[in-house]
Amino acid sequence: MMITTLKMLLPAALLTLMPNVVYASDMNEPFRSANRNPFVQVYGLPAAQSATLTQKGKWNGALNLEASNNFAVTESGNEALFMDGEMYRAALNWRYGVAESIELGMTVPFISHQSGGTDSFIEDWHSAFGFPGGDRVNYPRDQLLYHYQKNDQVIVNTQDNAEGLGDVHLSAAWALSRTDMRDWAVRAGIKLGTGDAKQLHGSEANDSYVSLHMTDRHGLKNSHLVFHASVGSLWLGDGEIISQQQKDWVGFGSTTLSWAYSETLTFKGQLDMHTAFYDSALTPIGDNSIQLLLGGTIKIAKQVFLDLSISEDVSVETAPDIVFQVGFRVGEW
Repeated sequence: MMITTLKMLLPAALLTLMPNVVYASDMNEPFRSANRNPFVQVYGLPAAQSATLTQKGKWNGALNLEASNNFAVTESGNEALFMDGEMYRAALNWRYGVAESIELGMTVPFISHQSGGTDSFIEDWHSAFGFPGGDRVNYPRDQLLYHYQKNDQVIVNTQDNAEGLGDVHLSAAWALSRTDMRDWAVRAGIKLGTGDAKQLHGSEANDSYVSLHMTDRHGLKNSHLVFHASVGSLWLGDGEIISQQQKDWVGFGSTTLSWAYSETLTFKGQLDMHTAFYDSALTPIGDNSIQLLLGGTIKIAKQVFLDLSISEDVSVETAPDIVFQVGFRVGEW
């Protein structure tokens, strides 16, 4: 089970991330999250990041744990989609400053699709806050089925619990300008096809992206606010998931606003957006997506931070109904 794997992975991962000597870090980093829709997360959509690069000769690292709940039932014309299940994702992230203005990074994800047991909680969550719940109450709780068909041909039919390595990401970043008040940077990366497409752990293709990032502390300096924004393009390789309708490229962007309540607590709000990954009339895979994340960062030790967030699909059904994220982050050492 994925939970057992995470319990074994967490202590070892934290030991590899913990430095002997630590230095100053930023509590205002964006949440390292992206759309975990099962049919989207197989591609190389990068997580949100700031424009502030790791210093030359320094490392930083993070372990991000996510639990997402997905549900959608829709059909249009000759297409039909049924999506019901939970996804658990654990990702180890490293970044290293190889020069004054150059940073290299790597992300290694482990993914598990499970029938889970949070459907009743999600129904109560939607009811309490007035969010749309779709047709959840009309279907069995806690099942796993990701099914897509077109012209009466089944293209995807995943219904067995499975866990394994996802698609490894390699990245690089270049600082364009750095001041006390504002940073600009370009980030680029490649996603390797290391995940199994049949288990929806990856697309079995290489994707690449380039993005422009800005971190602003100038206009908001008197209110303890920091603003991040990014925009980019993702080019998709010839994947194995609904390949006939996969687009060649996708646009994406993110904005994050953080407020430092104290030296040990920062609150954050974040919007992640992207254009559709498929040519489809079905909302979950054929529409543009907007996802809202709310949460914060707690400083739990010198240069050791705990990120907590919860997300909701602003563009309904284009992203998971809800994603819980816990991130353990270690500052530069």
